[in-house]
Amino acid sequence: MLPKLLAFLNKMKEIQVTNSDGSVETLSGSEWRCLVIDKICSSRWRSPLIIGLIGAFCETDIDTSQFELVSEKMIRQIANVETNILGSVVRQLMVFAQKGNKNGILKGLCDGAQKIFYNVKQDLEPGMTISNDAEGQFIVQILYGIRQDE
Repeated sequence: MLPKLLAFLNKMKEIQVTNSDGSVETLSGSEWRCLVIDKICSSRWRSPLIIGLIGAFCETDIDTSQFELVSEKMIRQIANVETNILGSVVRQLMVFAQKGNKNGILKGLCDGAQKIFYNVKQDLEPGMTISNDAEGQFIVQILYGIRQDE
C-alpha cells in the first residue's frame, strides 16, 4: 500500500497542508512525498514492522537522496532486530541494495550483525552458547543477495 500511496502523491500537482499552527501551505506532490518519506525515516520502527517497511521501500521508486536516507535508517535498525527475524531482514535489505550503494549496505549489515551477536553472547549465562542458526541465516542471506547480482 505504501508504494502505491507514494507513487500517487508524486503524481499530484499540489496538495494543501495544514501546519500545526493552523496555517495552510501548498506543496507539490513530490515535495509532500519527500516529507512523508522523511517522517517515516524519523519515526521509530518496531522490530516486527521492519521487514514490511523494507519490503515497501523495495517496491518504491525513490531518488538518490531518498535512497540514502532510507538505507541509513534501515542500517541503523539492524542493531535493534531480534535474532529470529534477522535472516528475513537481511534478505529484504539485499533486495533493497540492488537499487544502489550495495557496498554501504553490506558494511552496515555486517557492523549491525556484529553488535547483535556480541550483545547476545554477552547476555548469555556462563556455559550457555548462542544458536548458530541466526548467524548461519545471516551468512546465507548475504551470499544469496550477492549471487543475485551475478
